[in-house]
Amino acid sequence: METLSDAVLQNEEAGAQRGIGDAGERSWKNLEGESLFQESAGQEIPGNDRQFQDLSLLNGAGESKKGNAEEEMVPALVQRSGKYKGEEMQKETVMMELTGLVQKAVNESSWWERRGIDCAILTAAFLSLPAGLLKDLSMGIALRALCMITLGLYSQYWLLLHLSGFQSPVSALLCMLLCRAAFSLPYIHVNIFQHIGLPMFSPSRRPSRIHQMTHGVLNLPRNPLLDWTFGHSLISCHVEHHLFPFLSDHMCLKVKPIVSCYLREKRLPYQEDSYLSRLRLFLREYEELMVFAPPITELVGIQ
Repeated sequence: METLSDAVLQNEEAGAQRGIGDAGERSWKNLEGESLFQESAGQEIPGNDRQFQDLSLLNGAGESKKGNAEEEMVPALVQRSGKYKGEEMQKETVMMELTGLVQKAVNESSWWERRGIDCAILTAAFLSLPAGLLKDLSMGIALRALCMITLGLYSQYWLLLHLSGFQSPVSALLCMLLCRAAFSLPYIHVNIFQHIGLPMFSPSRRPSRIHQMTHGVLNLPRNPLLDWTFGHSLISCHVEHHLFPFLSDHMCLKVKPIVSCYLREKRLPYQEDSYLSRLRLFLREYEELMVFAPPITELVGIQ
């Protein structure tokens, strides 16, 4: 009897275990079916797998859009870079053409025109106007300087009276005073009128050299006194002097028609104005041009 009862109990326990296993299997299948139904219906599947799947899809779409945007930007950047390089090459070509014309005129000129005239003027000025300055020095040095000044004045007076054709000492002395008054004019007094009120450029954003010089430099009309005092390159040929600083005063005057015609042909400015007009502009807009102007060290054009 005990054996029979033990066998019945074992059968009941085995049946209970099989029932629990079947229930677990049915519940797992039900959950799997619900997830498949939700996926087919477009609903979100709970769990990390579904979230990882959605994130991978979003990342793939973002990479695709980014790649398309980069592919669209590349041709635009290449086109813009090519356009900028083309403009720069055109500006350099214009400057090279003008340089060729000026170089041709220089090669066709004699040495006397290129250098001789300027050397003769500088030598004559040095010989006729010896320098002498009195400073806070000892008495002996001051007397020696005074003797040299007297010798210089007398030598100029003698040259004017005996070689230049002056008939009276008064006329020679008057000429000496006029010459010294003219030479005592500071260079900046004239030079500032050829740059003030004109465009100036920062070192980081300046245009090509030919555009910079034609927009920021101005020529004054020819004047015998100013031409003799300062030279052509500082007065009536200042644009040519800035474009070709290696040329002498006489050669700047000679190539002036070539430069002016070429710049007008290329629709570039060739600026000219009178001395009185620039003086009125300077006085009328003094505060704007001189007081509130940026420091010269922040601008291009220091030479």
